[in-house]
Amino acid sequence: MVSKEMGKMLLLACLSLLANVRGENWPCSHVIFCKPFSGLLHTVQTSNIFKDSKTFVDMPMKFSMNKTLTRFEALGPNPDATTLKKFVDDNFSEAGTELLDVNLSDWSANPAIIDRIKDANYRNLIETLHGRWQHLARKVSDQVGGERTSLIPLQYPFIVPGGRFREIYYWDSFWTIKGLLISELNTTVEGMLDNFQDLIKMYGHIPNGNRVYYEKRSQPPFFCQMVDDFIQAMSVTEPSKTRTLMARFIMSMQIEAEFWQKRLRNVTVSGVEYSLASYNVMVDGPRPESYKEDYELAEMLSENQRAEWYGHMKSGAESGWDYSSRWFSSPVNKDHPLLSVTTGDTLPVDLNSILYKNAEVLERYFTVLERPDEAQKYRLLKEQLKEAIRAVLWNEEDSMWFDFNIKTNKHNRNFYPSNLMPLYSGCYHSSMDPQRILENIVNSTAVDFPGGLPTSLYKSTEHPQQWDFPNVWPPLVEIFVTSMNELNLTDSRKIARDTAAKYINNVYQSAQQNGTMYEKYNCETVGRAGGGGEYGVQEGFGWSNGVAMSLLSSYPDLQSASCRIEMNSFVMIVGLILASAFSGHA
Repeated sequence: MVSKEMGKMLLLACLSLLANVRGENWPCSHVIFCKPFSGLLHTVQTSNIFKDSKTFVDMPMKFSMNKTLTRFEALGPNPDATTLKKFVDDNFSEAGTELLDVNLSDWSANPAIIDRIKDANYRNLIETLHGRWQHLARKVSDQVGGERTSLIPLQYPFIVPGGRFREIYYWDSFWTIKGLLISELNTTVEGMLDNFQDLIKMYGHIPNGNRVYYEKRSQPPFFCQMVDDFIQAMSVTEPSKTRTLMARFIMSMQIEAEFWQKRLRNVTVSGVEYSLASYNVMVDGPRPESYKEDYELAEMLSENQRAEWYGHMKSGAESGWDYSSRWFSSPVNKDHPLLSVTTGDTLPVDLNSILYKNAEVLERYFTVLERPDEAQKYRLLKEQLKEAIRAVLWNEEDSMWFDFNIKTNKHNRNFYPSNLMPLYSGCYHSSMDPQRILENIVNSTAVDFPGGLPTSLYKSTEHPQQWDFPNVWPPLVEIFVTSMNELNLTDSRKIARDTAAKYINNVYQSAQQNGTMYEKYNCETVGRAGGGGEYGVQEGFGWSNGVAMSLLSSYPDLQSASCRIEMNSFVMIVGLILASAFSGHA
């Protein structure tokens, strides 16, 4: 005869198996970390025992899933917060304990970049940033695996952003890798790319991060360009390996490209049909890492609106811009602006420009690898995307690219650095007028702030988002600087240099005052961290370090404020001496 306890365990096992089938529209199939609306995740996340919803879903279980669920069921239907807190403490380990600090095997104290920097203060900054890679390096514990954790195991060490972002993040790594290559940490980069290859083999794409609750959404798809940056760096010292490395990564690059081609959507402009991609993650339920916040907002909607809104929120997270006025429908819900997020309705300039560049890289690699049919396939995709970007996203009146809303058939004609991604990716049309584009940028006032380039000029105090004014996000600074240089005008190159200088000064002043690097900065006050969003400002910080190193590598002669003051004082003294000498001679 089956005991009552054994019967309960068998029932829970069956429910777990059923959840894997029913979980097709959950963020993932894991019953504890992803099952929405009822059960353990829902109860814990809506109980207010954690200030940050991400904390709980990053806590590994001490026991098996069945044992943990059995213990949870024993609490009864409505456990209070105190009871839940004790249950969590008894059955889960501290968040992030599956990750271990690691010394990077290829780290050395004196990469060549340090001696290239002219300014002593900025040379010290580079040395500090180079050293910080060791503090942000992690590896997954050998004990990790199976159902007890939300962490997806990875073979090789990697760089985390920092703060609450304990795991690897997809698009962050593009700029982190730029810094790592400047730091001559090629082996670390190779391992990170191999980790991404493993994720592609598992999921057919690279998830937002290596947590199971991220597995059904990705982030801006920079993998092809990461690989290309790595191979270009390796070709300097080991050119004979170029073809071998291309062959090693090409299939993963192609698999990811095919994933994003499934995101292409048809849109008709002037009677012609084009295909462009969108961030479109139509998965039900709150984001597990922001469960309480999403659930409480969704309760304000009618039941038939909730699933679509949950999908738009996950699409916004997939975009990397979580969240921004870019994704707001009109009119904005002033009391609860995130209810106005409709990311999935947007054909974004940046995403489609990235896909163009990826197609260009794939075409080039397949050509080198002597696979002409595949090269031709990506050549055609590249040309189709370029034509669609011009026809759908280009606004002739404003001489600018803009996101396009497929519901309203209108451009979002506000300033965002992402508007310039066709310049960054090289998919602009030859007939564009660089001078008019530059005038658009200058007239917008976006380049006028002492702390650097704002993410938007959307200044509403009623519903500010973290991917809006006054925040300066490092990846957008690098995109903007590269894009201004691509315009190839005297004034645009000056703006590029000035923008880089403002960012480096902001980073340096902040590091001097606070001894840390932030994920974002403030454009109005130099040395101040950015703010807003769903969590407090985070320290670390992977892409901030990478962008600072990349810009200083491009502009090694930038001068810090104190150096400029000393130089000005020197010039003034020399001027006074010369004036005195000439006065005496007269």
